[in-house]
Amino acid sequence: MMALVPDSIFLSEVLGTRVLDAAGSRIGRVGDLVVDFDDPAALVCRVLIEQPRDGIAAAAWSDLELLSGGAYLSRGPLVPEPAHLVDAEIRLGRDVLDSQVIDIAGKRLARVSDVLLSNGPQAAVTDVEVGSAAVIRRLGLRRLASHARGDTIAWDALHLASQRGHELQLRQGSERSVHRLDHEALATVVAAVPPHHAAQILHGISRAVRERLTTTVEDPVRAGAHRRYGGMLRRRRRPP
Repeated sequence: MMALVPDSIFLSEVLGTRVLDAAGSRIGRVGDLVVDFDDPAALVCRVLIEQPRDGIAAAAWSDLELLSGGAYLSRGPLVPEPAHLVDAEIRLGRDVLDSQVIDIAGKRLARVSDVLLSNGPQAAVTDVEVGSAAVIRRLGLRRLASHARGDTIAWDALHLASQRGHELQLRQGSERSVHRLDHEALATVVAAVPPHHAAQILHGISRAVRERLTTTVEDPVRAGAHRRYGGMLRRRRRPP
């Protein structure tokens, strides 16, 4: 098998890759990649490997050697994966791929078609891909995908609308907390996320920001946020 050394790789190309041990025996398949959401570098913490008999185990990215026919576990034993993620960890396949995100700069709601990672001794998330091109490529129609529409959003310029991603972005200590957005960007998020997510966001922001959010209605995005959540905010301001 020939070694692959591209500068970047797609998550969809990694998921499902068969994993072999040093002797060439099959261990399992790549089930997901874990990233610390609070890490500015967005490095892959570990690779989750689904084993037919022993359940899910984990390995470091540096312990795997990607090849054209799969991946070799070059060193280090597999360790059992905890039942639950800890701290600010997030699973790219489960919590990002095919989930909705809000492009803060572009003020749009989009669905993640693929996740782009830098490739090297330590892989890192750089962007998410949206649009039909990635979907077609994942179906194996690469030539057709080259003519389809595709776009990318930087990893540090989006709000994840999946349950796990949304919870992490509400953390006050997170550098990417939505509470640190200006009121225009915040209005974009509030107008786009599901109502229960929006309520969580509004509960955590200051009264001053709420006032600005509900009185700034010059463009359609902010007007939509005002119509949907203005009444909710007014009720919150009433004395008990």
